[in-house]
Amino acid sequence: MHSRRHGIGAVWRARQLRNLVLANFAFKAAEMGVWIAVTVEANRRGGIRLAGLVLVVQLAPAAVISAGTARLVRRFGAHRTLVGSLAAQCLVITALAVVIATAAPTFVLMAVAAAGTMCVVATRPAQAAVFVTITDDPRALTAVHVALGWSDSVGTLSGPAITAVALAQRSPAGACIAFAVLLGAAAALASGVRTSNGADGAGSLDLDSVGTTTESPNSRRGIGSALALVGIQAFVVGCLDLLVVVVAVDVVHAPTSLAGWLATALGAGGIVGALLATVLVGRRSVWPAIVPSGIATAMFLALAGHVTSSLTAIVVFTTIGAALAFAGVVARCALQRIADTTTIAQVFAQAETADTVMLLAAAIALPAIVTATDATTAPTLIAAVVAVVFVCAMPLVRTAERSIDLRVRLRTLAECDLFAGLDAAALATLARNAVEVGFAPGAVLMREGEPGDCFHLIVTGTVAVEQGGRHVVDRGSGEGVGEAALLTDAPRNATLTATTAVETLRIEREPFLLALGLFGETHFADL
Repeated sequence: MHSRRHGIGAVWRARQLRNLVLANFAFKAAEMGVWIAVTVEANRRGGIRLAGLVLVVQLAPAAVISAGTARLVRRFGAHRTLVGSLAAQCLVITALAVVIATAAPTFVLMAVAAAGTMCVVATRPAQAAVFVTITDDPRALTAVHVALGWSDSVGTLSGPAITAVALAQRSPAGACIAFAVLLGAAAALASGVRTSNGADGAGSLDLDSVGTTTESPNSRRGIGSALALVGIQAFVVGCLDLLVVVVAVDVVHAPTSLAGWLATALGAGGIVGALLATVLVGRRSVWPAIVPSGIATAMFLALAGHVTSSLTAIVVFTTIGAALAFAGVVARCALQRIADTTTIAQVFAQAETADTVMLLAAAIALPAIVTATDATTAPTLIAAVVAVVFVCAMPLVRTAERSIDLRVRLRTLAECDLFAGLDAAALATLARNAVEVGFAPGAVLMREGEPGDCFHLIVTGTVAVEQGGRHVVDRGSGEGVGEAALLTDAPRNATLTATTAVETLRIEREPFLLALGLFGETHFADL
């Protein structure tokens, strides 16, 4: 495959995708920055107990309503829901700035902060559903999620940095105003995105009727496994919010300021991990990256309980941040690939629920684990759970991805006019035997006079057809070439050369003739 066709550069050059990635950066920066600003303000008003209570008040209702965000997407559409959630966050955070600046009662602060968190949970499900109205190519979506990983990581650093600058000026309300402006810009960027219904339709073929005994259960198990990956990643993130303090004070025995540097190291590592996720771009599957990313996260998480110096702790936490960010990209890529376009919003709503619930669970569980064991053992126990989840999830995601690859090939074949007369069973025969092949510009797909051994369905790109050295016609996306030699057992009657980068589905002679011979006649092209 030509990964450059599905690379980060392609995402950035596509204005609509670029707008969504930039909007995601603003969203993530605001989410992280406001979280810190509210926590600091609550701590100033009532100490650590009030700060913890505000944390629970923000997360608990968000966890309850997050599963219902799929209904919002179905009712109002993904695009309207995305723009509306960003605009609502802008308004709520503006109100939060007023609450902080005017020293409004604490219950008002808690109510407004909770409202902001509830607005947040609709953003990612709507965003995921919007993406598939722009492109439903699995490899392009992988590139999108890598780009989102970058924007998440940069936002995770930028948001707290903006808050830190505002707090240095004794102005937490000023931080909220800055984030309100960012969210307003995000809403404007998202509103400029033009979606279509083309990606939602699968044509007249009922794809679920093909291989229903294995594909649908595989997809469900794969989605469940990917959700488990999202959940365990969120649990680790929630644990790390407190582990930075535990390791700094109880393991390294350093001043509490080290906790701030460890948190910064996590953010810096996140950027590195997002950059490393570039290796996923252009790959047909993301499941091979699950176990390595999970084991790396677990291994360095376990080491966190045994560091002996501030420098070592910073290096370990930077590596944890990188592995965790990489794992997050893998998990969300897997979700986007496995979920059907009609259920994508519901799946990402479930991911948002898992994320929120596990953050809350970590805030409750980690203090209990540290109390029951000690500061050295707690990270090791969490690491063991992480390793088990990633190792168990990998085979299920692998099976689901393979099923989805078949569904993608089925859609491609079903949309080809050449196969308009075939039913689902015949298309399944073709899809299971199709192989994805890439050709660089100038490459020859087949030569005049050679025996016919295969058929090519052009997925992307353009092919020039020559007969006797004379250019006859160009063939492009959705057109099939090479069937005449297979049907007549005659030599190739033309030479086909890629004039651009070309991707095809190659089907060998036997399965091609089997599908056509068993399932009726169809209309063929001239080549």
